[in-house]
Amino acid sequence: MLKISSLMAIVLAVLLCGCELHSSDNGDLDGFWQLYQMDTLATNHSAEVRHLKIFWAVQGDMLEMRDLHDLDATRCHEIVNFYFRLDGGKLYLSDPIINNREISDSIVTQPSTLEFYGVTQLDEVFDVLQLDGSKMILQSDRYRMYFNRY
Repeated sequence: MLKISSLMAIVLAVLLCGCELHSSDNGDLDGFWQLYQMDTLATNHSAEVRHLKIFWAVQGDMLEMRDLHDLDATRCHEIVNFYFRLDGGKLYLSDPIINNREISDSIVTQPSTLEFYGVTQLDEVFDVLQLDGSKMILQSDRYRMYFNRY
């Protein structure tokens, strides 16, 4: 019985050593964010957009933008994944990919595909005006966007 217990302990130790724990170092950025207000900087116009149900999900080095407005109908806006980097008060988005597991993921080539989500360039940079456990405010050249952690 002692041999079996020792063998099980060794197998368990080997299995645990072989596993990698992936943690994220994104601080308050990690999580699920709902866009609730967009300001257009050129016109000084502000719009309440909570009803559009635009969500950004952040984990690891990926940021996903998703339209959850009408889950039962055909999706009007593609799910888009970005690589991102948070550095020095700026959020850098790059390499957008349309997430379509049923057919195939595809690289975004037209910035207009991203416009619904407040992104106007394939490689976008946002100034992080506020980021804490419950609120995030981002500003690009065109928009100021307000998020609540969901």
